[in-house]
Amino acid sequence: MGIINSSVNYIFERITGEASRLAHDNKHSTISSREIQTTVRLLLLGELAKHTMSEGTKAVTNYTSSKTFHVKMTQQMQNLHLSNPRKSSGPASPSAAKRLYRNLSEKLKGSHSSFDEAYFFGRSDRLRKASVNVQSNEALFEAVEQQDLDAVQILLYQYTADELDLNTPNSEGLTPLDIAIMTNNVPIARILLKAGAKESPHFLSLESRAMHLTALVHEAQQRVNELSTQVSAEGLNTDISEKEKQLKAWEWRYRLYKRMKAGFDHSRVPETPSNVRLAVTSSTSLTVTFQEPLSINSAVVTRYKVEWSLSKDFSSLAGELILDSLQSGILRCTIPGLSTGRVYYVRVSACNMKGWGPPLLATPAFATPSNWKEFDGREPRSRGQNEALERLLQQVRNIHQRCSCQEPSKVQNPSRKQSVSRSLKHLFHSSNKFVKILKRGLYVAAVVYHKDNILVTNEDQIPIVEIDDSYSSSIMQDFLWFTKNLLGTHNLGRVYYEPLKDRHGNMLIVTVREVENLYSFFNGKWMQISKLQSQRKSLSTPEEPTALDVLLITIQASGDENKLN
Repeated sequence: MGIINSSVNYIFERITGEASRLAHDNKHSTISSREIQTTVRLLLLGELAKHTMSEGTKAVTNYTSSKTFHVKMTQQMQNLHLSNPRKSSGPASPSAAKRLYRNLSEKLKGSHSSFDEAYFFGRSDRLRKASVNVQSNEALFEAVEQQDLDAVQILLYQYTADELDLNTPNSEGLTPLDIAIMTNNVPIARILLKAGAKESPHFLSLESRAMHLTALVHEAQQRVNELSTQVSAEGLNTDISEKEKQLKAWEWRYRLYKRMKAGFDHSRVPETPSNVRLAVTSSTSLTVTFQEPLSINSAVVTRYKVEWSLSKDFSSLAGELILDSLQSGILRCTIPGLSTGRVYYVRVSACNMKGWGPPLLATPAFATPSNWKEFDGREPRSRGQNEALERLLQQVRNIHQRCSCQEPSKVQNPSRKQSVSRSLKHLFHSSNKFVKILKRGLYVAAVVYHKDNILVTNEDQIPIVEIDDSYSSSIMQDFLWFTKNLLGTHNLGRVYYEPLKDRHGNMLIVTVREVENLYSFFNGKWMQISKLQSQRKSLSTPEEPTALDVLLITIQASGDENKLN
C-alpha cells in the first residue's frame, strides 16, 4: 500500500495543477468537481493497475482497500477549488473532463516510464492483463451506477468488450446493461448495446428478476440497519469513521436497488416495431427491415424477433430469428433457406426486460422468394426486344439514306481521278499512299503520340488518308455516323469531337490515341513534336491556313503546354 499511496499522491498533485491550468486557459468554460472525479477514477484505474503488480494476485483480492482509498480521494477532490473564482452561469463544458484526462494521461505516461520499466521487468503479461481487466470492469460498473455517460464512453473507447468483461455478471448477478435498463438510463443503455452488451443470463423469467431485485433491496436495507445500530452503539470509537463510510456506501446502494426495482415495476412490454418492410432478395431468401417502437414504455428494447409462416394466422411457424446483437445500429434481417415459389408471411416483435411485445405484420404482409429468370411460365424480358430494336434501327437508316439522296450532286472535277473509299483498318498498310498536301476533299488524320513523341510516316508527315474528293452539306451528320461506327476501334484511338475545316474546301477528321510505349511500325517512325512543324513548309498563308496547318499548330501548342506543366 506504500507504493499505491505514493503513486496516488503524485497523481493527485498533477491533477490539481493540471485542473488549475485548464481552468485558467478556458475562461469561458468551467470544470466541475464531478468531471474531475471522473478523470481521477479513470487515471487511478490505469495507475493502480500498474503499480499493484508487485502484490501479484493479492492486488485483485485487496481491491476493497483501493476502493476505500478511492472514497478518500473523492472527498478530497470534492473540496478542490479551481483557481478561476468566476462561476459560469451555463453548464460545464462536456469535453473539459476528456481534455483533462487526455493531458494527464500523456504526462503520467512519460513520468512513470522509467519506474514502470524497472518495476515490471520480468512480470507475467497474463497477470497484468487479469489485473487491468478486473480494474476496468469495476470502473465500468461504477460509471454505469453513477450514470456517468462520459466515463462509460471513455472506457468503451479504451478497452474492448472482452477486456471489460462486458457481459460477465458481478457479485450481485447483474451486468452493466441490467443496471442501465432498470434505472431507465437510455443513453448509456444504447451505447452498451452498440458495444455488444447483453442482459444477465440468470434472469430466465420475470419472476426470477423480480425476486432477485427484492432480495437485493432487502439485503441492502438489512446492512443499513445493522451499520446504523453499530454506529449509534459505538459512539466516539476510533472505528466510527470507517463504519460511517460503510453506512453511507450501503445507503447509496440501497437507494440504487430501490430505483432499479421501481423502474422494473413501472415498465411495460414494448409496443410493436415501426416501419416493418419486406422485400424479396433472391430465389431462396427474404429481407425484412424495421425501426424501433415509437414508445418503449420506460424500458429499452434489447432484442427483436422475426417470425415467418406459411399461414396468414401464424398458426404454425416455419421459423424464427432472435436479433440480440444490435452493434451495427441497422435493424435488418435476412431470412435464408426458403423454398422458391412459396408464399411466406413475416412479422416482427420487440422485447425488453418485461418480455415480448405484440408483433407487427410486415408490409407487404407476404412475399414469394423468386427469380424472374427461373420462374416457370413467365416469358423472358428480352423476348421481342431485339426485333423492336432492329425495326428502329432500320427506320433510322431509311431516314439517313433519304437525306443523302436529296442532297444535290456537286459537279466533280473531271481532271481529278475519282477517289476510292478505303477501309480504315488498312490505314497503316504499306500499300496505302499517305497524303502530303490537302487538295479539296475529305481526309482522315491519325495522331498517335507518346509523351512528347508523335508517330509520322517515313516522309516526316502525319499519317493522312483521303476518303473522298468532296463532301456534302450534311457532313456533320455523316461525321456523327462515322464517330459511332468507329467506337470500339482501339488502334486509331478516339475521334476528335469536331472536324477541322478550311476555306480551301478541305475537311480533316482527326483520331487521337496515346500509347504507353514507343512501338515500332513498318511504315512509320517516331519524331519529336517540336521538330514536326519546323520541317514542314506550308503552302498556305497565315490569313487562310489549311486544315493540316491548323492541326499541326494545335499539336505544337499542346506539346509546349505539356512541357510547361
